[in-house]
Amino acid sequence: MCSTMLCAKMKLKKTFFPSNWIRTQINLHPFFFLVSIHLMVILLYFYLLFSRHIHF
Repeated sequence: MCSTMLCAKMKLKKTFFPSNWIRTQINLHPFFFLVSIHLMVILLYFYLLFSRHIHF
């Protein structure tokens, strides 16, 4: 019915990037969504900071 590559790409998009679910989450909880993003960024920043500090 469809090429395997296309099917795989569609499946990957559905599993890893559920855009509809993300949109609903943003619509329902925009504040919580922003807070979660900020927390992730802060954690990433601290991780990089500490890893750099340990290595050198």
